[in-house]
Amino acid sequence: MSEKLIYLQQSDLTELETKIKKVEGNVVEFEKTIIYPGGGGQPMDIAHIIQNSKEFTVLDAQQKDDTIIYTLDDELNSKQPVLQLVNKTDREQKCQYHTLLHLIAAVAGSEYECRVSSSEILDDHTRIELLFPTNTKKSEFDQHTFWDAILTILSNNHPVTTKIINRKNINDESTKVRTVVSLIPKEISKIRLVTINNLDTEACAGTHVSNTNKISKNLIFTTKSKGSKKIRAKVEIIS
Repeated sequence: MSEKLIYLQQSDLTELETKIKKVEGNVVEFEKTIIYPGGGGQPMDIAHIIQNSKEFTVLDAQQKDDTIIYTLDDELNSKQPVLQLVNKTDREQKCQYHTLLHLIAAVAGSEYECRVSSSEILDDHTRIELLFPTNTKKSEFDQHTFWDAILTILSNNHPVTTKIINRKNINDESTKVRTVVSLIPKEISKIRLVTINNLDTEACAGTHVSNTNKISKNLIFTTKSKGSKKIRAKVEIIS
């Protein structure tokens, strides 16, 4: 992970002036970027590029290590700087949803020994599938009690912080790190940890709020059984 991936440290930054490192037709690599390329269940940012008063739409992004290649709807001038613009409303919503996913996983893990089998952020909601260790544990789950625990967390000011460490040092971190390191591709040597105060730490490259008080309180939470030992939880922000 590199300092040129600005979104890793500044998720609230939605405008950035930068230069072009490489361009081939409508495919471009920037010296720095705030445009999240997508991954880990979080979609790519809605973003545009401004150059010489002309607007370009970002159509696609492909990442390998700390290099992100973007596909635009037209060609840029490689010798001119650009302004990256990320849709602020969309970014803020994705940040809220992503931090909510971490909180849900953390509480489910500590209270019911759940593991996350999948999660996804969509346009109008986010969902997460929780796998319980036994059917007995699943039967103990109460939606209202669980959601009350989440709302209690949201009623307080819990800072959300990040840091990047060497992969070999992850075992030296807090025992709260929920990520199974063996599931992270071996070619990834540096890992970004997202920590929610003393509640949770997880390896994650997505965007997040800086404090839980930035998450909307206008939320709808529902759950649905997805077979033996599994439930799907859904959260929707009501504007």
